[in-house]
Amino acid sequence: MREQMKRLAKLTLSPSKYRQMRHGSTSRAGVEEFHLDRPGEGVNSNFTTSNVSLLSKGISILPRSLATNIERKIQRDKDNQREWVIGVFLCACGASIILLLNIILTVIAAIISYSKFNNQSASFTTLYEGSCALAKDWARWLHLLINILSTLMLMATNYCMQCLSSPSRKDIDTAHARGKWLDIGVPSLKNLRHISRKRFVLWTVLLVTSLPIHLLYNSAVFNALSTREYRVLLAADDYDFNAKVDNDSSYVDCFEQLMGRNISSFNSASSNFEYLDVYDCFDTYRVDFNTDRGTVIAITIGSLANDSLLVVGSGSEPESYMKGYMDPSSWVPQTTEYDVGNLDAKWFHAINISTPVLSAAVTSNMSYTFNSNDHLATPPSNLSDDEKFDFDRLKSFMETHPREEDVHRLLNNADGWRNSTWAKDVTISRKEDTCSDLTYAMMGPKYLVDHCLSEKVDEKCQLLFSLPICLIVIICNSFKVISMFLTVRDDRGEILLTIGDALSSFLSRTDPTTEGNCLLSKSNVKRQWSWRSSLNTAPSQERHSALLPKRKRWMHAVSITYCVVTISLCLVIIAVAGVLLSLGITTLKSTAPASIKDLWDLGFGSASSSTTIGSVHGPFLGVILLANTPQLVVSAAYFLYNNLLTNMHLAAEYDSYAKKAKPLRVSWPKGRQRSTYYLSLPYRYSVPLLVASVLLHWLISQSLFFFAIASFDLYNTDPIAQTGRLGFSPIAIIFAMILGAVMVGAILLLGARRYKSNIPLAGSCSAAISAACHPLQGDDHALRPVMWGEVQIPRANARSLSVTENADVPCQPKSKLNTATSEIDGDESRITQVEGSDINLLTGHHYPDDKPYAHCGFTSLEVTPPSRHRPYA
Repeated sequence: MREQMKRLAKLTLSPSKYRQMRHGSTSRAGVEEFHLDRPGEGVNSNFTTSNVSLLSKGISILPRSLATNIERKIQRDKDNQREWVIGVFLCACGASIILLLNIILTVIAAIISYSKFNNQSASFTTLYEGSCALAKDWARWLHLLINILSTLMLMATNYCMQCLSSPSRKDIDTAHARGKWLDIGVPSLKNLRHISRKRFVLWTVLLVTSLPIHLLYNSAVFNALSTREYRVLLAADDYDFNAKVDNDSSYVDCFEQLMGRNISSFNSASSNFEYLDVYDCFDTYRVDFNTDRGTVIAITIGSLANDSLLVVGSGSEPESYMKGYMDPSSWVPQTTEYDVGNLDAKWFHAINISTPVLSAAVTSNMSYTFNSNDHLATPPSNLSDDEKFDFDRLKSFMETHPREEDVHRLLNNADGWRNSTWAKDVTISRKEDTCSDLTYAMMGPKYLVDHCLSEKVDEKCQLLFSLPICLIVIICNSFKVISMFLTVRDDRGEILLTIGDALSSFLSRTDPTTEGNCLLSKSNVKRQWSWRSSLNTAPSQERHSALLPKRKRWMHAVSITYCVVTISLCLVIIAVAGVLLSLGITTLKSTAPASIKDLWDLGFGSASSSTTIGSVHGPFLGVILLANTPQLVVSAAYFLYNNLLTNMHLAAEYDSYAKKAKPLRVSWPKGRQRSTYYLSLPYRYSVPLLVASVLLHWLISQSLFFFAIASFDLYNTDPIAQTGRLGFSPIAIIFAMILGAVMVGAILLLGARRYKSNIPLAGSCSAAISAACHPLQGDDHALRPVMWGEVQIPRANARSLSVTENADVPCQPKSKLNTATSEIDGDESRITQVEGSDINLLTGHHYPDDKPYAHCGFTSLEVTPPSRHRPYA
């Protein structure tokens, strides 16, 4: 190989330069002057053909005038070496389109809402009222559109935020001169301390305006379940719905008060009622949200005494939803009580719709009077205990609205009275008729029911729209667009977004502050190294290691503390979800079975009385924020998780250059360079991670979810109440926990992988990356395939780089790094001075002085695998 290199160099170089290189040179300049040009690798400052083609296709769909302006802007930035602005500019244009769509949709929604529906609230208005399936479908598709827009908006925001926090080469040179280092290729809070105030303000605005989008945007439009209040009546099987009604009777007035309509219209509508078997009737009305059923008439066998309708009870009362408890069908027997063939379930309690008020006058010992409708009546305080008992018994019976003859029969029966004389002294008289209290319907007589007649009504589910939330989103969107366009005006030149950008920059123009420290790693910099304020500062007499480290695992790309915090936070979230799931299932078991099949039947994000958190109800906005709080917590954990994975892959990509020569993967390719992935992660990681993230957030949205209830009573066409409730889905929580556990397991398995080489882990550290980019020859390595390893130096040249006999000669370092004593694998290192060079080279104690020093780094020339027992500088 050496002879082949010689022949190639002799053919390529002039004879004088070849002889000069062969016999050695006393200066590094002489070494760096020579390099072998590779055919077909000239400098190309334009984008690669694929990037230009993709960009042109995207611009071609725009209006001609706008496309022309964009093309001029892109060409101007390319000419000024500000290619990074192109990406930000396109993000700003995309965000502007999203802003325009948000404004248009909000205006359309407001026009529809306020023109079609009355009595709109300030917070939420009705867009549609009708079919529940249609309202749910509209909500589903609008949520899909919102999620697409919000995802695109947040992607554009993340890109601009990383551009703002990513350093330019000038930023890095300034930081290194001050003894600081910056992050490259990862989202970084550290860099914010070193950016200008303008960039910090723009970064902060982009971050803060993302929070309302996370918390509120998805709740700008949602559907509300409707509940229809209804009455349960009882009629004889021979009841004539066409009979003439005495409109002057109290029965007619009470019927209208009870039913919300007059008896004539009710009788006319009854001909369209649906026939249902008793058990089918139970199943039809035993629902959490009655959306399409009205009055139900239970038909009893035989005749009733007064040939009128009786009242059994009511269902889906608005109060039960407004006050936090849901008991929509209390008149229906429990499931276990109405098995087919169980005759007890067919017996209904019922009372008269109109009942006469009975007055009881007591004349025993002392005189006092009370009425059957006086529910708060109390006995005189000086009555004996026996008389108080008898008083309470009579009062309770009269509150059931019995007939006058039934009360007389009770009083004349001595059984049950403690003082039968007291009972005989009570006089019962009838007063005016009154409407019965439904509270006491269950205390009325029992009747055997044969079948039911059910009224089918139109659904009134709603699609609701929040103008305040939409305005908040539009305002945040506007601030984002303004911030993005101000970012476009940033006058910085080339910025380093990826590890490839950094390698390209440092190979094209080496960094003198890290020269002579080719094995510098991020951990060395964080633990042991700092920069001096000047190149001319007197050298330190401390020593630092220059031996190749052991192969590391992926988890070593970040600190152990970061790994522990990230994994612990994920596990804590999973554990808290498990505890809440256990509490929810325990509560669920008290009202319904809770097997896996039963949990599956409850569905994902489906509201039901058994999975509604009863203590949480009230105004929509408060419940919405509470329901979306887990999304914010998981988003914080996902940020740490994504940053951990990004750091590990960044180190893995850096490590891959030690095994094979490859073109650099950069943001703006030149020469033989390749275009980068979306910022940092390759598609085999970013696509599964994106899918997992979307699926996890969807599962969380189905695990703890907001839902609205629009309650309609019998008397109004508009809902009398719109209540926000909080529900949970056990099966969605289980799947979310499984997915979270899989993601944690995946990151742990990746973290246990070993890197393929012994290259020092530079991570995102600008100092460690620049230290590995000091090629001894050539100046266009960045444009060619590069590889990290031991650089082959001609032997004659290497002799001039050998160690002097005095290993402890004080020297003036070119690097501004303060050296510090450290050990790697038990071998202590020391500083020696190189003849003819101003670089402090690092060597082990027992290395023979007659052998040359070696150098590791990135280069497009030939390299060999470095040795762990050889010093490098």
